[in-house]
Amino acid sequence: MYFDINQKIIDAIYEEFNAEKTVNKLVKKTSELIGAELEDTLKNFFTEYGLSLMMRALDLGERYQDTTYKVIKAHAGKVGPFPNVPQRFIEICYLSVLQIEKLTITESNLKKLGYKIEKCSIYNTIREKMGEKVSNQMFCKHACSTLAKTLYENMKIETDFHIKALMAKDNYCYFVSEKKTNQKNKI
Repeated sequence: MYFDINQKIIDAIYEEFNAEKTVNKLVKKTSELIGAELEDTLKNFFTEYGLSLMMRALDLGERYQDTTYKVIKAHAGKVGPFPNVPQRFIEICYLSVLQIEKLTITESNLKKLGYKIEKCSIYNTIREKMGEKVSNQMFCKHACSTLAKTLYENMKIETDFHIKALMAKDNYCYFVSEKKTNQKNKI
């Protein structure tokens, strides 16, 4: 299932978090670093990026509620927010930043939400500006995992987040969130 998203949200997030702007900041921040200091800085940078991106998506997604989101929330009031409400915010992040038409959702049920990213402008821009050695270490995975974990913490949904595939090795990234079974699905 794909949810239409208000263009104001897409534009605002793209302006703040697009690949070119993000990687340019990263290059400036890391240009003189090597070894463990470089690795720590890359990990911290992408962790903060994922946190900021999701918090911005949550803010804008709530501020610019459209009919689709209102229907999702009404449905969530009956069956709980997982997976549809989280899916909407994950799509806001990826559609905005990556400027893709659709996020490939591989699983979406009351237990799991899985999605696949086949073209990533962040990964490609890192490769272009920082080289294959840095891009292949997939420090950007910290952004993806942090944005998902931030979302679930904010919504008070307990999940286990899994990285099943990474761009450098598999030519795509694949993420799955599994809702913990001992938790009720309430909004």
